[in-house]
Amino acid sequence: MSTLLLMFSRDYTVTKRQLGIAFVAIGIVGILGVLAIDILQVGRQGGIGPAQAFALFVMVVVLIVGLTLIPLGDAPA
Repeated sequence: MSTLLLMFSRDYTVTKRQLGIAFVAIGIVGILGVLAIDILQVGRQGGIGPAQAFALFVMVVVLIVGLTLIPLGDAPA
């Protein structure tokens, strides 16, 4: 309970490590989601289209940014 109160206090800041972990999680889920569209054959056309390719590129960039933030440690983001 004290951690939850700390998160909502005025002095709480997100660290670069926490932000990096969040970005990595978003990137992985996004990449899997874009690839799942083809596996589940949601679209009518086969293969990855331009919108999916752009979304995949954005998710890879988010993943890379997250990986670069994690080693920066507990500094405020």
